Amino acid sequence: MLAATIRALTDLGRAGEALERFELALDGSSGVIPEGGCYAAALEAVADLGNWRRALSLIEEMGHEVEYRNAKGSFLRRQLRVGRQHYVAVLRACAKAGEAEQALEVLQDMQTRGGIRPDEKCYRWALFACCKGGQWDRALDMLLEEEQPPLSEVPLTLPCYTTT
Repeated sequence: MLAATIRALTDLGRAGEALERFELALDGSSGVIPEGGCYAAALEAVADLGNWRRALSLIEEMGHEVEYRNAKGSFLRRQLRVGRQHYVAVLRACAKAGEAEQALEVLQDMQTRGGIRPDEKCYRWALFACCKGGQWDRALDMLLEEEQPPLSEVPLTLPCYTTT
């Protein structure tokens, strides 16, 4: 229910309010323990806001066990799996903010820390972040490399060139 509420508010253009609902759940006062779907919805809201720092902190939080306490007792939320869709939301937040360096770091972290190979969508957001951040030359270098990006599952295709 919380994830659906967060998504609906984000879809209505009320990402700030959506994030507030998520934050209330994090403090334990609502009695709801945010799970993976809630984090995914919150990451989409954060991406809409272009808040790449908060997006990174949410992914970090997902990787930890968290104990919640409220009037009903104490609850332990297990470590949540961070998937490609979570990283895509972080990349989208970086792109919206024009944070090229951070987007490129996220591409590396996906593979090294997350064990996830970036796909074409991930590269498109990283390319967009480079261009929006005024580093179009880095985006062009990514596109013109003789080899495809070493972490990619698929080669860069027309949508990547169009984005750049």
